Amino acid sequence: NRQIYPRIENILKIAPANVEMQEAKVICLATMRRWVKVSSYCETLACANASSGDAYTEDQKKLDPFPGLKPTGNLPESMLSNQTLNYSQVAEAVLWMPKKTILPLYMRALRLEERYTDASKACNALELLKGCDEPVWSPNHKREKQWSQWLRNENEKINRTLRGKEEGDLYY
Repeated sequence: NRQIYPRIENILKIAPANVEMQEAKVICLATMRRWVKVSSYCETLACANASSGDAYTEDQKKLDPFPGLKPTGNLPESMLSNQTLNYSQVAEAVLWMPKKTILPLYMRALRLEERYTDASKACNALELLKGCDEPVWSPNHKREKQWSQWLRNENEKINRTLRGKEEGDLYY
């Protein structure tokens, strides 16, 4: 993966909107366990998607990857390399990410970075998302899961992690 990553970066310089390469970059960073970079790139990607959300008009409506979503102005149009989103921005950002492959790795990155409030707000925002029934790719099991099952599992992982940390604090 370390050999592939520079090639993916070069392709994204030429074609930054290439969704397959965006997914490949997130997967590559995740396999290298670069969770801070995963979350940073996903947040940058979400901001870019939100800022171009009004670009699909009339004859291009059918090409809109996020139908029905309108930018609220809560997300910055561009992000600095060391900038992270706050929990209310994260709750909107997850709506602007590709749901099948990128979103599960982003949620995992939030958990592993110990951004539990952000992850919880993101889960709450996803629960309110209407019409999202596409399967989600499970990075651990290398197969697809139903959306509702994945979201329940993700919420439970966050809660279980928080409970475990609280129990550990009691014994420390």
